[in-house]
Amino acid sequence: MKRVIRVCFFGLVGFLAFGFGAEFELKNLKSLEADFVQVVSTQEEMTLSYSGKLQAKAPNKAKWSYEPPMQKEVFVNDKELIVYEPALQQAHIQSLSTQQDFFEILSKAEQIEGEKRLKAEIDGVVYDIFLDSKGLPKRIEYSDNLENTTIITLENIKVNPKIADSVFVFVVPKGIDILKH
Repeated sequence: MKRVIRVCFFGLVGFLAFGFGAEFELKNLKSLEADFVQVVSTQEEMTLSYSGKLQAKAPNKAKWSYEPPMQKEVFVNDKELIVYEPALQQAHIQSLSTQQDFFEILSKAEQIEGEKRLKAEIDGVVYDIFLDSKGLPKRIEYSDNLENTTIITLENIKVNPKIADSVFVFVVPKGIDILKH
């Protein structure tokens, strides 16, 4: 189950962290704050639901703060992804690929004609991005390589708020385990 959740985090966080450089409707988006609800449906017909707050800043910074009972924080800073789980007293750190040009992929994302929807493909995963009337992402759907489907709904979106870079820096608490992948 942890593998399922980790794959969902890595796929989605990578997409959103690098997505703000795209040149379509989101071209004027420099930062964003929103509440989110994330629903993951597994191949075994289990449904997991999470909620929390997203803070993101161009070109590649994001922080997802998950509310209890699954309290965790997910940080994306430049080329690194960190998932901190306070209840487990551990942080997972994974380097993000420098081989892949995410900006190029997103700039080639196609808008679905006649719809407020974009399609982007990153590392073989197809993301459907549904836009609100202002052209902001309101829902993101994708299926990972384990055939889990993830739907993330964004609410209470604040466009271009001032967010300090320090928000995206993970400060290691004393006594936790650091697991590098």
